[in-house]
Order: sequence, then C-alpha cells, then structure tokens
Amino acid sequence: MSASRTDPELVAACLAGEPAAWSALLSRYLDLVYGLARRSGLDDALSRDVVQEVSLALWKALPRLKQSERLLPWVLTTTRREAWRQGRRRRAAAKREREHARPE
Repeated sequence: MSASRTDPELVAACLAGEPAAWSALLSRYLDLVYGLARRSGLDDALSRDVVQEVSLALWKALPRLKQSERLLPWVLTTTRREAWRQGRRRRAAAKREREHARPE
C-alpha cells in the first residue's frame, strides 16, 4: 500500500518506474503546494500553475535527490520560490499593462 510508504520508499519506487508511486507522491504533496501558493497571495489559476511547476521540478529532481528523507523541506522551498516567481511575473505583467494602456 503506497499511502503508508515513506518518502524515500516512494522516491526509490518512482526511480524504478512504478507509476503508482509517482501518483502517491503527488497526492501526498499537491494540496500542500496549492495551499502555500494561495497563502502567498496567488489566485486559483496561478496557484495551479505553481502546482504544475513544482510537480515538474520534482520529477526532474528525483534522480538527484541525495536525501529523499528531506523531501518535505525541498517541496516547501521549491513551492515558496515558484510562488514568488509567479507573483513577480503577475506584477510585472500588470505594470506593463498599466504603462501601455490607452487613456479613454
């Protein structure tokens, strides 16, 4: 049963190509990632973008994770950084829109 597996066990199973392990790993952290993104001030759409970016980053990082028992801190840090990036992009786009808006 994958719900009772530890993060290191799930990471090892993911690296071994076990699809159920990837699903279990995502299920374990996606609500946390989404919630952190929302608490950082992002709307629903940008928070979902953060979830996707963090998921992709995790997939790419799995082979390089040297301490898979420290996955939670990695997820938290990666989420905070990505939420900050998304917020910065949103603010920059809003600024460009205001600067280029035609007066009515």
